[in-house]
This record gives sequence, structure tokens and C-alpha cells, in this order.
Amino acid sequence: MKKQSISVVIPVYNEVRTISSVIQIVLTWGKAKEIIVVNDGSTDQTAQAVSRFHDFVTIISYSKNYGKGYALYRGIQKSTGDIIMFLDGDVVGLTHHDLDCMTEPMVTRKADMVLGLARFATLGVIQPFNTITGERVVYKKDIELLSRFWKKIGYGVEVMINEAYKRKRVLSVKLPYVYILSKLEKQVISDAMISYIREGMDMLTQIVKDQADSMKPHARRIIQTVITYLQEAIS
Repeated sequence: MKKQSISVVIPVYNEVRTISSVIQIVLTWGKAKEIIVVNDGSTDQTAQAVSRFHDFVTIISYSKNYGKGYALYRGIQKSTGDIIMFLDGDVVGLTHHDLDCMTEPMVTRKADMVLGLARFATLGVIQPFNTITGERVVYKKDIELLSRFWKKIGYGVEVMINEAYKRKRVLSVKLPYVYILSKLEKQVISDAMISYIREGMDMLTQIVKDQADSMKPHARRIIQTVITYLQEAIS
């Protein structure tokens, strides 16, 4: 049986504090066929940080922020591996063992998707929305077509992926020493709150789309009203 190759796709937006360490741990892991970093219109020094690895990493960069769904789509289209590992650019504490634990079930074909469950930096516990994670591993053949629908989706993309895989073999792997920087640690309070609201809107919008047939009209209208209100609040 042919050994399956692994592509690592890392979407980034203003992750100058952490992206270098994420790339470094994947490079020294040594099991990735390629590392693809998608710079989704960062306005800080992320592009410069990533460029230092240009001899070892494939870099996709553009000036406009299109959202996480589009960044993942671009990374998938560029990838050549049989297996794709998605990693967020703001994870801290990632180890080679974590990468092994996430990829082993896929290499041995024991799962259709593996979710890596990290912690909030500020809470120190497993995330309450632990399946809404950017750390996951999938087969390219399963995700390539689906990713074409992600181009206009922001942080709701994880909800969309979970919905697509709800009848497949999904394994969850705890990453006990890995945590995600909170937006309050990366941005001023006002910008962080706007980012949280936008992410929540993205997820709510995708949930409404995915559950449209099963939701009662009244409940759907309430959620859509909340989304509209939040859009007006940050515009």
C-alpha cells in the first residue's frame, strides 16, 4: 500500500507573534511533504515573518482579507499531499507528539477526520466549543470539492466542515499543552471584541444555513435578526 503524503496548510491573519514557532515545529517534525502558509491580508509583520522560511515553505499571500474559508481553499488547491493537516497560526505549545497523534489515525486509515482539541489561553481548560477547531486532519480527496464552497465563508467554515462529516468517522485528540492565543492577547480591546462578534456571526450564519430544514421558521427569524443587529453594530 502506497505511503500517504501529508501537506500542512496554515492560514494566517496578523499572527506575527506565533507563526514562526508554528512553522518551526512542523519543519523539525520532518513528516510533512510540504508546508503551505496562506497570508490572508495581514496588516502586521506576519508576511515578513513567514518570508524568512521561503526556502522551506510555500507562501500564498494577498493584500485583502478574504476570510478563513478562502484561505483554506487556496491552500487546498495548492497542496499535493494525500492528507491535509490544517493548523492555526496562533497555536502555542504544539509538539511533534501532537502532530503524530493527529496524523496517525489518518495514515492508518482509522478515521475520516481527526480534530485536535486545544485550550483557551485565558481559561486553561478544553474549549467548550471544542469541535470548532482549526487543528484538524482530513483526506484531500474528501475535502477538495467541498472547499470550493468556502470562498465566502469566514470562521463559519469549521461549522460547515463538521456538518459535512457528521456521518463519517471523526476522532478527537486532546492537545493538553497546546493553547490558542485569545484575541485580547493579540489586539486592543475594541478590535478584539469586533473580531469575536464577526466570528460569532460567521458561525451563526453557517449554522442557520446547515440547519435550515430542521429549524422552525420563528427560531430561524430570531437568529437572522440577531445576525443583522450584530452586523449593524460593527459597521
